[in-house]
Amino acid sequence: FKGRIRIIVTDGVMEKIININFSKTTIMLVSILTLSFGIRLLGINHGLPDINRFFWETDEAATVNISMGMGSGDINPHSFNKPSAIYYITFLFYGAFYMLGKIFGFFDSAIQFAIYYLNNTYYFYIIARFIVLIFGLLTVYATYMIGKKAHGNKTGLLAALLLSVTPLHIAYSRIALPDVPSVFFLTLAVYQILLIILENKITNYLFAGLFSGLAASTKYHAGFIWFLIPVII
Repeated sequence: FKGRIRIIVTDGVMEKIININFSKTTIMLVSILTLSFGIRLLGINHGLPDINRFFWETDEAATVNISMGMGSGDINPHSFNKPSAIYYITFLFYGAFYMLGKIFGFFDSAIQFAIYYLNNTYYFYIIARFIVLIFGLLTVYATYMIGKKAHGNKTGLLAALLLSVTPLHIAYSRIALPDVPSVFFLTLAVYQILLIILENKITNYLFAGLFSGLAASTKYHAGFIWFLIPVII
């Protein structure tokens, strides 16, 4: 079974037909990813714009406030109860938001951006949550890759589908916390460890170490995956 998209390109004189074929696996994977994205996007604004209660109920306030605080020029988070990766990642997206706003004339200066933040803080929660949502979506794809490499396409698709509808993963993909990004890097590390078993290339060891480090820099206890590599060796 294959899907096909036909694109007709014309310059007013000649027409060119471009056929793009998709396998059944590709169509199913895209469908799973679309489902995963839709489920996680639904309700991403829960609790907003009432941001005050989040200081007590979750640590989202720390993610948003520390990341925004880096805009002052001091990129030291001054808080290490959690690793700093989530703060830097969120800060980069806030910086991109500021640059886009400045290009299109919404912000004239960093001070005006800071005032906008104080008056519309809930938008910054949405941005931070959307970052985590993307990590959640990428984790679904990485899970497919592990299943596919281990036991074929069907296993990969089933694994991705199961993760895409897992309630806990869905819930944490809507919260600006480091858990889901850490699981993403952890999943990539597991994928590379699987490649060590199957292919045993030096690059697999390097990437396994890299992704393990990124996982630990997002959530401390994710670093325990380091112990898997020498066990496998």
